[in-house]
Amino acid sequence: MYKIISNIDRPNKKIIREFSKLATPDICSAMDNKNALDPSIRPVYKGAKLCGPAITVRTAPGDNLFCHKVIEYIKIGDIVVVSTLLETAAGWGEFTSLSAKMQGASGAVIDGAVTDIKEIEEMKFPVFAKTITPRTTFREGYGDINITITCGGVTVAPGDLIVGDENGVVRVPSSELEEVLSKAKEKESLENEARKEILEGKLLPHLSKVDEVLRKKREYR
Repeated sequence: MYKIISNIDRPNKKIIREFSKLATPDICSAMDNKNALDPSIRPVYKGAKLCGPAITVRTAPGDNLFCHKVIEYIKIGDIVVVSTLLETAAGWGEFTSLSAKMQGASGAVIDGAVTDIKEIEEMKFPVFAKTITPRTTFREGYGDINITITCGGVTVAPGDLIVGDENGVVRVPSSELEEVLSKAKEKESLENEARKEILEGKLLPHLSKVDEVLRKKREYR
């Protein structure tokens, strides 16, 4: 049995553009350091970045049929997010990346292995994954599209916003976009000001009020 949901709600393009300007640590901080995917999920080539709504895929171990099938449901700007349950065989590679890119996808996040890294980098299609292997998978027909999945230890629903950069990947629930965006921008602004003050000679522990924290803990002498 399998389940395919063809139509999902997606964030508006304006809010996606605003999130694309932010670094993942600021976004994660705005969510109280929640919703960061496992740090083993990394960009497969230097400089890869992505930001867009999740179109989700769940596959059976060693099976990538639904990594092919999902291509039919991609809308421009989507991020393909795959829960594979297997790290020793690659269900995503050159042709899934190329086809997804041709459909307008902005990237892919794979909770498992990928292959064809050279070709993926050459086409500049942002892919984040746990590991790389020459071993590939079969297409037997097990899986689902656009259901709630777990990727990198984080629950991801179709339409959630996915942001990835050199620091890793975060998920922003679709119901919290405005709130998280506001807090992340505030965090960025505070960091910009702190950077300026440090460059002017101020000490970081003074800016971060370390002594005040220690006094409250009565550990400071």
